Amino acid sequence: MGQRRARWIVGQEPSISALPNGSIAIASQNDAIGRDRWSLTLTLAYRNNDFVVAGYTYDSRDTLEPGSDHSCDYNVLAGKVTKDGRTLKAEAKTVSIQNWQDDFGQKVCESGQR
Repeated sequence: MGQRRARWIVGQEPSISALPNGSIAIASQNDAIGRDRWSLTLTLAYRNNDFVVAGYTYDSRDTLEPGSDHSCDYNVLAGKVTKDGRTLKAEAKTVSIQNWQDDFGQKVCESGQR
């Protein structure tokens, strides 16, 4: 049986990196296909013998609409959101990576408040 390799298009490669504070950043993106470009980073921290989602960062832009850029940084543990340059409040949560659902971050970033 032959080996299967993941094939990534340039601009869509996921990555995992260690951060200076000991956290782990898991990034995914679409910066190559279609008009909707985005990047997503989940920051994981090790707390109480478990990996929890400490941060959710999402940036997007429409290549056909200049000035349509959006950014959202949600500090999940502190409940602090910076959305398009504005500081907002959200629910502070401690969510293990296995219980994380992308909807948690999306809802906060869409509404700016939760």
